[in-house]
Amino acid sequence: MPFGAIPPEDIEAYERIQQIQAREARESGERRLRLGYAVVIITLLTLQLIFVAVVVFLLGLGVMALDRWVATTVVSGTLAEVSGLAWLVVRYLFPADAGPVGAVAR
Repeated sequence: MPFGAIPPEDIEAYERIQQIQAREARESGERRLRLGYAVVIITLLTLQLIFVAVVVFLLGLGVMALDRWVATTVVSGTLAEVSGLAWLVVRYLFPADAGPVGAVAR
C-alpha cells in the first residue's frame, strides 16, 4: 500500500496512541518522583520521632535534665510537626482526585 493510501483515521489513531504513551511515561516518572520524596520525608520524620523518644527516655532515667516546660514543648512540638508534615505528604504528593498530573487537590 503506498504511503498516500493510509486513511486519515489511521493516522489520527496512531497519533493519539503516541500521545497516550507519552503521557503514561511522564505520569509514571512523576509517580516515582513523588514516591521518592514521600520516602525521604517519612524517613526523616521517623528519625526525628526516634530522637525525641531517646530524649524522653534519657530524661526519665535522669541522664539528661531539662525544665519540665521545655521537655513538654519539645515533645508536643515534634508530634505536631510530624503530624503536619505527614498530612502534607498525603495531601500534596498523593492527591485524591484523578485530575491532570501536577494538579493539587483542593
